[in-house]
Amino acid sequence: MPDFLEPALEHPEGFPFAEKMAIQKAGLSEEDVRHVRQRLLRKDVDFVYHKKAIFLTAQGLKVIAPQLEPLDSKKSPDGGIAAPECVKLLIVRNDLKNRRLLLACLEGDNPDRPQKTVRVRVRTQEGFRIRTGIEARAVPGYDDLYDLTSKYPRKKNHL
Repeated sequence: MPDFLEPALEHPEGFPFAEKMAIQKAGLSEEDVRHVRQRLLRKDVDFVYHKKAIFLTAQGLKVIAPQLEPLDSKKSPDGGIAAPECVKLLIVRNDLKNRRLLLACLEGDNPDRPQKTVRVRVRTQEGFRIRTGIEARAVPGYDDLYDLTSKYPRKKNHL
């Protein structure tokens, strides 16, 4: 059982660990934990639904513990479900046909003549200006695709 997870204050009898706490402590997405739970655990034996929440037994937690290590204790990023770190980028182009993408380069690179450009997924291009700094997180499985993690501009042409 991972030592970073403590029993929940209110829990059903025999199911002391809240899945939501495990998700928060490990920094994983609910979808990742749901797939692990569906693949490895049995309902009403290893986990139970109680008051719109999911609670695990100690045995159920031991079964999925390797996937629930905290992110800072992961040694290799390719060996688990760890989320990549945020990267600072500079916007290169904001006038693409696809209104949900921006082109950007790494912060130290010249935005006028970048060495390498990457795509950044956004809700809308509206309000983003060229040469403005943003933060983004790499999308797993793609080497040139990022998701915006910094705030969106409040008004058009104001970041």
